[in-house]
Amino acid sequence: MKKITLFLAALAVCVTAFADEPITEQPAGVLKNYSREGKSVVYDYENGMYVAYQEGKVSIVFAEDGETVYMKDPLYAMAYGTWVKGSINRDGTLIKIPMGQVVYHSPYYDADVILSWGSTSEGIINWDTYEVEVNYTPDETVSDAVFAIEGETIRLLDSQGAEVLTADDLAEFAATGLSAIWADTRGWVQTIEWGTVLTEIPAAQPAVPANPEIVSWRDLGNESGYNRLEFKIDPVDVDGNPLDIEQGQLTYSVFTDYDELFTFDSYNYGYDFNYQDVTEVPYGQYSYNFSPTSIFFYRTNAEGYDRFFEWRIGIQVYYTVNGVRNASDIVYLEVFPEPDPNPDPTEQTEAPSISADTKQGVHAYFVTITPSEESELFYRYSKDGGEWSEWLPYEDVIPFTEDGSYQVEAYAQAVNKTESHHVSCSFTVTPRTGLDELSGDKAVAGVRYYNVAGQEMAQPNGLTIVITTYSDGTTSAAKVMK
Repeated sequence: MKKITLFLAALAVCVTAFADEPITEQPAGVLKNYSREGKSVVYDYENGMYVAYQEGKVSIVFAEDGETVYMKDPLYAMAYGTWVKGSINRDGTLIKIPMGQVVYHSPYYDADVILSWGSTSEGIINWDTYEVEVNYTPDETVSDAVFAIEGETIRLLDSQGAEVLTADDLAEFAATGLSAIWADTRGWVQTIEWGTVLTEIPAAQPAVPANPEIVSWRDLGNESGYNRLEFKIDPVDVDGNPLDIEQGQLTYSVFTDYDELFTFDSYNYGYDFNYQDVTEVPYGQYSYNFSPTSIFFYRTNAEGYDRFFEWRIGIQVYYTVNGVRNASDIVYLEVFPEPDPNPDPTEQTEAPSISADTKQGVHAYFVTITPSEESELFYRYSKDGGEWSEWLPYEDVIPFTEDGSYQVEAYAQAVNKTESHHVSCSFTVTPRTGLDELSGDKAVAGVRYYNVAGQEMAQPNGLTIVITTYSDGTTSAAKVMK
């Protein structure tokens, strides 16, 4: 069979009113999906214009009012994700889609493509160049494309055309059916469809997607891209059953190290995601930095750079159907050895300072420990050369009131550091401790003891507030632990 290219014939016609702009958001209502069959004239740069079988999917939303419907991609050759509005009769047997609605807007030409109904005339073939001229004539008497609802199928009425698809038959090609024209020039958009039958697809069911496979991480040692993650995603569930990726949404995310979600920022990945920050990538994404089996990163782990990740990189797959979202496990590739999550500290805490002082008129020595940096403090003591106490946390000044010779040691411990050097001090509590500094006529006239509730006690017991009165009428107060 020889390749034949069809050339459109320009025309000027009038078409009834149409929508001002395409509907791109899914309208509210009950969504049903249909597979499509039939024939269509299509055009591409490689093959020119030719007759092909329709395939793919048509979505229809049935509005809550019971009268309105919306059909997505009514034309196989103009499937740009736009919706057209129609109506359904009371007994639910007919759908009507008015002509003139916008199915595509070209930003390059700032012009709209609208629905049309019409016919092609017989083609005239030039056997030397294998070119065929086909004229298209819109039928203005047809205001709606009418679809008959027959159980689980929907059929386009009053359309007809060639039954065979060989090159020779294109010389006598003629068809009547649903088509499209430019809204401004009324020129044909080189497509016409006939024999269209839509068959309802059972609703997809939620499922847990199978785990992906990470193949390799290739680091080429620069920050201009080409650090590549290679992977495999099989669109099946955990039991090996195919996922319905026509009705359900299959996506994936990248994670690093300790389940840290990676963001594909708009600065580096603007060509891929319409200049938006993205954390989920559609399955099968094919664009500037993505292929269905790999991702190029603008980060590196090469020597001399800050690492993109410490030790591993992974992928998790999501499958979303009717608002229900299920996820696979995060599957990792360990590129480097796993770092020790609790490495032994090497830096030492700065040592604290320690001092022991007595107070005039108080029979005690008071030990104070002061940190040199933010840290926890610990101390221990021994009396009269005896055994050391356990290490105790230091919270406040420590009073020593019993007579004897003391040695106190202390150290500091900061977070993620080793403990400091130990510091110590020595002192002796005697019967005259606190009285040696009294001079002249000033002497202790009396001592009274109170607990923390303010109740007077006969003698110290536990944490005690000591009030000392001197011969000159002055007083002093101190807290001691007995």
